[in-house]
Amino acid sequence: MTPFGSKLEYALQALIDLAQAGAMTQSRDVAARQGLSDAYLDQVLLMLKRAGLVRSTRGAGGGHALARPTSQITVWDAALAVGAVVPCEEPAAVVTSSQAAAAVVGQLERETHQRLYRWLSTVTLAELTERAGRGDDALSVAIGL
Repeated sequence: MTPFGSKLEYALQALIDLAQAGAMTQSRDVAARQGLSDAYLDQVLLMLKRAGLVRSTRGAGGGHALARPTSQITVWDAALAVGAVVPCEEPAAVVTSSQAAAAVVGQLERETHQRLYRWLSTVTLAELTERAGRGDDALSVAIGL
């Protein structure tokens, strides 16, 4: 189990698989290699395509491939693509004493979001693919477990 949720887990596994393949790959092949649900993977790949991380081609010889080099795709990019994180809202300009608890919680959320962004934006698909190639548990290694 990861703290990321299933969409991000599927997205990262698919991106690593596509990086290792290095060519157009059909989603059913990715699903089979990674032990993922075909239907759910197709939904995730569509999100990655909409975000510009994956390109797709229909027809014979079609499939999915990375749209950018692995060094230019981060875990943060994938997380945003599948909705695993959402941009933080700015706080209200004026906070009354009755809203102090909500303001503190809101600040904690923004700080967490900023720290998560700073960290996940430094972990690239190139790094995860390299770790997967060595047989490391890429997600656990990336988060220091």
